[in-house]
Amino acid sequence: MVASLDYISVCLINTGKGTPFISALELRLLDNSTYQAANESQSLRLYTRLDPGSTSGKRIRYPDDDYDRIWSPWVENFWTPINTSFSINLRNHVGYQPALALQNNQSREFSFSIDGRYVYGPFSPKYLSVGTIFITSPLSGQTQHVVDLYKTTSSTLPPILNAVEIYTVKQLTSPTDGQDVDAIMNIKAIYQIKRNWMGDPCLPVNYSWNGLSCSYPYSSSPTIISLDLSSSGLTGELAPSLANLTSIRSLDVSNNSLTGPVPDFLAQLSSLKILKLTNNQFTGPIPAILLEKSKDGSLSLSFDNNTNLSGLPDINHCEDGSCKKRTKDSCSYTSFIYFSTSCANNYGFCTSEIYTKEKTKREKKKAKLENANPYCNKNKALAAHCTKELKPTSTSPKRTRKETEPTQNLDYPNSLSPPEARLS
Repeated sequence: MVASLDYISVCLINTGKGTPFISALELRLLDNSTYQAANESQSLRLYTRLDPGSTSGKRIRYPDDDYDRIWSPWVENFWTPINTSFSINLRNHVGYQPALALQNNQSREFSFSIDGRYVYGPFSPKYLSVGTIFITSPLSGQTQHVVDLYKTTSSTLPPILNAVEIYTVKQLTSPTDGQDVDAIMNIKAIYQIKRNWMGDPCLPVNYSWNGLSCSYPYSSSPTIISLDLSSSGLTGELAPSLANLTSIRSLDVSNNSLTGPVPDFLAQLSSLKILKLTNNQFTGPIPAILLEKSKDGSLSLSFDNNTNLSGLPDINHCEDGSCKKRTKDSCSYTSFIYFSTSCANNYGFCTSEIYTKEKTKREKKKAKLENANPYCNKNKALAAHCTKELKPTSTSPKRTRKETEPTQNLDYPNSLSPPEARLS
């Protein structure tokens, strides 16, 4: 196989026959031109490796083969062995010595075919040198193939064959994007992640790293799109290598002990849609760009329980946390009231919810609306105005819809008005 990175990930998978293990693993570094059919999208799996020139009937390997390839003898009665005492001019990446010998006025030239179809030739091996013929396209459709080597009309000697290798082709899935791999490996090292993070982060698909989600484009390498490091015992600052996860859409580092400022590079992650910083010890202000993205809805940002953060915006629609204790009931029913534009735009949200809760319970049919609006209570100058405008009018149309009918989205002031309410 051809490694696309400076390292190779080896993954063992339990197929139901017990926990797999490795007792020894050896790698041999070869020149890229040794097996040219191998590339980043396909590897070669050895089918057989034969030595037709064997005279001992034994396997040969290192030191006769510099790369410790094991050659099995292929002895046939019709072979005519030849040898030479001269030194052979070797190419470094081949590593074994075929015997090629020619005498004066002799020539050796041949072509070869597969299943009767011409493939290559004429080929004339150089005197006392190594030559290799290979095909890069796999054969298919048959259980047996016939390879013919035949001399040309100008050749005085028959073809020569010193070694045969046959491989099957294994199509490979592109490994995870190299930049993402480097980034996540750096994150693993910085935070000393104790999870079972080994091998390729995204592959095999069903065995991606715990806490990661990946995207698998058809024509390119997988990329990391989600990273969940919540409750992982992280300390220190956010790792700068997070900036290299350029495809990430969701980042969760909540419930840790992270310190330092919220870094600006988070705002440069154009695909980031969810950022959870809750329950940490971050300091300083949140980058303005992140706040702007949160405001326009392009980023879901949470940063609660970071007491050392400064310059935080008022994200609540009511004073003194009066909206923080909303119950499910208080938001579950349609509000049958009229309220003024001024109050609705400011704090009508809470008024709507609280009054609805009062009316649906029918505990106090004549509840005073001013008591339902904390803003009006705290601002006496507007209390009379709010009270007057918020009271149901005597000309209010009768309601035929059930009071227990759920409202539409009541999460934001702009969506407060159900079909039964209107701004005056």
